[in-house]
Amino acid sequence: MGHDKVEHKEEVRERTEAKGEFHEKAAEDAHGKDAFKSVQTEKIETFTDGKIDKVEKIDGKPVTAKEREAMKDIAHAIAEGNLDKLAKVVDNLDEKTAKRVAEGLNKAMGESGVHVHYDGNKGDGMHPAIEVIAGDKKVMVPLDGGGVQVGNEQTFYQRPERGSHEVQVNPNAKASDLKDACKALKDAQQKDEKKKQAAGLY
Repeated sequence: MGHDKVEHKEEVRERTEAKGEFHEKAAEDAHGKDAFKSVQTEKIETFTDGKIDKVEKIDGKPVTAKEREAMKDIAHAIAEGNLDKLAKVVDNLDEKTAKRVAEGLNKAMGESGVHVHYDGNKGDGMHPAIEVIAGDKKVMVPLDGGGVQVGNEQTFYQRPERGSHEVQVNPNAKASDLKDACKALKDAQQKDEKKKQAAGLY
């Protein structure tokens, strides 16, 4: 009887240890995936930072420190697929700065397949917005803190005024709507990395 109790305790101890090891392994795997994602994102951000640093002038005028910082913050938000961060950065821009930032980003990231435009229209429920275009999706981020919308190349940002009977045409954007832009930047970064490796620069 005493022997059975000892065996039972030993089985419980072994199961407990095995369970603990399983959870530790699961935690390590999860951490590893997060770390991998972080490394991937950092690589993309370093890549876009380099592209942005090469943009010295916009419309013949030197890029200011504020403009360059906004450009990098927007590029990072796209790389992270972080819609809230993207909206927050754009919300802090005035119209003149937003136009220059969009032009600078388009110069920096256009070859990667991510185009950035500024739409300054204000009529009929329209609001100035920065547009991030990749694939067949256009993510439109207004300067006034309104909801971010998604459409295609033919659509524009439109939000009915409060009390209006008009209906919002474009759906509200989701973080997943940045996937095409994020993938385009990732593909461009990896292509650039392979090119540098082949040249012995890595």
